[in-house]
Amino acid sequence: MTDEAFGNLSLLAQAFPWFAELFGRLNSSESQWRGMVESAEPEAAPLPDKADDQLQALQRLCIVRSVRPERLLQATAAFAVSVLGSAYTRDPGVEPTAVGSDPATPVLLLHERDASAADRLARSSALRLTGRPPIVFQVADNSANTERGAKRAIQRAMAEDAWALLHCSGPATLDVMQRCADLAAGGQLQKQPQAASFRLVMTCRADCCLGSHRPPVLQAAVKIFVDMPTIFKDCVQRCWASIEQQ
Repeated sequence: MTDEAFGNLSLLAQAFPWFAELFGRLNSSESQWRGMVESAEPEAAPLPDKADDQLQALQRLCIVRSVRPERLLQATAAFAVSVLGSAYTRDPGVEPTAVGSDPATPVLLLHERDASAADRLARSSALRLTGRPPIVFQVADNSANTERGAKRAIQRAMAEDAWALLHCSGPATLDVMQRCADLAAGGQLQKQPQAASFRLVMTCRADCCLGSHRPPVLQAAVKIFVDMPTIFKDCVQRCWASIEQQ
């Protein structure tokens, strides 16, 4: 346990009687504390001395925040689930029919900070709606080899009635994105019937839509922003700042 984490727990014990006894037994349950503090997901790890049986969700949140402050957002989400239920925090998924997509209309997942969030959203939605993972390809540049690889991924997805998921690196890949969208729309596969569940999903940074070069796919695609709103993080931080001042 770091000195900062120990200091935070000490302050918590001084401020709240409900934690004083648990803090007093810290040395005797050091291994249990270490397991929680070093966990990849401390917000889901059990508290030492079976404290979860006695403490409320908000008290647990205070402890996790003390030992692993960088996991505040995840711990806050876990708190919301325990109090309100998972409906308020779970991934809403991508419903192509609801957002106006069809096999010929691609879905464009735009992000500014977290590309992995777009990837998780597309993968989980594909599994839920088609029962199979998407065919994934990384569009790293505008080269002919990259374009051929992307088109093979689309053709395979069409043949398997699956989703094609293309991760596009940025504005330099816009031309490949456009040609892939043309392929998905049937421009080069007019003799091949469209698979009912097939979707072309592309992830890309939001700044792709801001440059002077804007191929038609940026207008024709169904666009979904997947980043967590900055205001949510700011609100959580302000809330904790106000608690610390009291």
